[in-house]
Amino acid sequence: MKPIYFCLPADYKQTTIDFFNKFNGLNNKYIYEVYGSLNPSPFSSGRFQDDLPNCSYLQLEEYIKYLHKSKIKFNYVFNMKCLSGQEFDPDFKKQIIDFIQSLVNINIDSITVSIPYLISIIVEHFPDLAIVASLILRIDSYCK
Repeated sequence: MKPIYFCLPADYKQTTIDFFNKFNGLNNKYIYEVYGSLNPSPFSSGRFQDDLPNCSYLQLEEYIKYLHKSKIKFNYVFNMKCLSGQEFDPDFKKQIIDFIQSLVNINIDSITVSIPYLISIIVEHFPDLAIVASLILRIDSYCK
């Protein structure tokens, strides 16, 4: 039987990661990655903020360290739907670059992005950071 891999939402609790460790390998099933974002965050994640667990930058840093000890990856969800023209403001671009740099500094493994402009910024400034295309992009074929 082929292994089954899961990517689950983060709740930022170490006890959940401990459960993942007990689960991994049972019946050839594995939790290989969790995803989430800061809450509150200076940038949208594409999900309602009230529905997300609270997580500060320092909490996220500790959570990622604990995940990595278990060989589980973390995907940061950076799912803004619209930039409202701010992409033309050099200060806004710098804010985005600085924010992503802060995430790279705490060793996120990948970033989910919903705007092609942001993908180009990440490719240019963070070429080693894995990019995941968001469902918000409505990609439904290889050609898109």
